[in-house]
Amino acid sequence: MDANFISRTPAGLIAESLLRDVSYIVHVEGKGNSPDIKKLPDYIFYNALLKNYLDGRYEIRIEGGKENLKQIAARINGTQHTENNHIVFMDRDHNEALGINDQLYNFVHFTHGYSFENDLWTTALLKKILRTFCPNNDDVDIFINKWKKLERKVAYIHKLNLISRINNMAMFNLDGLCGILFHERDGELIIKDECIQRLKSKWKGFNIGNTQESRCALLFLHEPFYSHPGYLIQGHAFESYVLEVTHMFYKQYKIGNSETKNNNLFKTIALSSFSEAPGDYLSGATINYYRRILTSLNSN
Repeated sequence: MDANFISRTPAGLIAESLLRDVSYIVHVEGKGNSPDIKKLPDYIFYNALLKNYLDGRYEIRIEGGKENLKQIAARINGTQHTENNHIVFMDRDHNEALGINDQLYNFVHFTHGYSFENDLWTTALLKKILRTFCPNNDDVDIFINKWKKLERKVAYIHKLNLISRINNMAMFNLDGLCGILFHERDGELIIKDECIQRLKSKWKGFNIGNTQESRCALLFLHEPFYSHPGYLIQGHAFESYVLEVTHMFYKQYKIGNSETKNNNLFKTIALSSFSEAPGDYLSGATINYYRRILTSLNSN
């Protein structure tokens, strides 16, 4: 029998937290291939936050995509006396810029950045991975500076794509690297020329630079929070860029078969380090954001 069967009915929702001997059931957006959810990045991220900032026993559910999670939230909302036992975390996405309101219930919360990947893959965490391969902190710091310059350029491209989406167009699909390819040249991380030309041509062809929608979007995205790469760059893409630059650094030190991408190794180092001490890697703003949410639950 499905272990989650009792959550399918209103009566089941009322009894669920008592039956499982937990104070909270935390439903999060996410999915993965592992049969053990405790090995999924989404689980590791939220578990690290909850064990540090939430009082009481809890159970984390990985619920799949956002639409499924919204249906679960609606069932929770339709049942009396369950809101204080159930917490829902969804990806923020670009919903505010696109005019989409998913803040339907007071027990629904969002990631700080675009998604949990944007919150997870901080500069501090990238430094941790790079220093695993290179004992020379100066080399790591120089490479980090190169990445931060590239990150700003990639964020600008994603900003243009978001403005395109607001105008019902798209410069690229939100998949993998999103077609944004880069390499190291003259001591810098550079987006490839052919990629820049392709994106420029597409943007110019849309002819949307002066539409009412674009002007409103530019005003909205001028705010510091919404102009940050952690909001502008789509989550899976953000992770892909970090892993790509990590591989480029890894290749410089000729470790093992350095031509083979070791994304699983990089992720393992990152998630293990983050799980042990999330406060060492999250930005101050992100720590405060999640702490406010979780400590407010403690006081209920």
